[in-house]
Amino acid sequence: MKLPRTIFLLMTLMLVTSSMGCDRIASIAPVAVPATATTAGINFPVSSQPDATEIANLVNTQVSDIAKEIDAKDGAGTPTEGSSTPAATTVAATATPAATATPAATNVPTQTPVPASPTPVTLPATYTLQKGEWAICIARRYNLNLDNFFAMNHINMQTNNLPVGYVLSLPGGTSWNSAYGPRYWHLHPATYQVRPGDTLNTIACFFGDVSPQAIKDANGLPDNYTLGVGQNLSIP
Repeated sequence: MKLPRTIFLLMTLMLVTSSMGCDRIASIAPVAVPATATTAGINFPVSSQPDATEIANLVNTQVSDIAKEIDAKDGAGTPTEGSSTPAATTVAATATPAATATPAATNVPTQTPVPASPTPVTLPATYTLQKGEWAICIARRYNLNLDNFFAMNHINMQTNNLPVGYVLSLPGGTSWNSAYGPRYWHLHPATYQVRPGDTLNTIACFFGDVSPQAIKDANGLPDNYTLGVGQNLSIP
């Protein structure tokens, strides 16, 4: 009776093993049998030998662990649901505006009076005194012989301060007589600074041998020009 029972147990074990072999996944390693144990030396039933339920549980545990490893490997670097991988930032090329050409600064030259050609001095027959002038300065201006000039106008050194508008007669063909000193009254400076009350007429009489027109021409002044205090003038 022992032989049939042994055969029955072997057949049962083979059926269980074959059924487990059909369900085993190719990637699952078989349960290792201790090296010291041999099939010939096993006496069935063995208390340490796992039964079919334990083997099935072991197989399910291994399958679950392997599935988790596979999922972990497949999911590596893959964003989970609800997370988003930042899209590649595309830097839009910003057109750099062309450099605006800056117009070159225009240097406006300072308006400097341009001296005009001296107006030729012509000797008139008569001259009307202007404000700031007196008789002797007219004789200096036109290079007149003072004795002849005084005699023609019935004046002298003490009476030559005549009112504005007085008409003087001017003798021709004579020149300033050196007995009264040089023709000029004051030496001509490089520049003359205008003082309060000055006019072209008074400045011309101060220097004596120059006309208002000559000063105006030398400084490029227009007609009816009003002098400013502190202004520098060239005296020809």
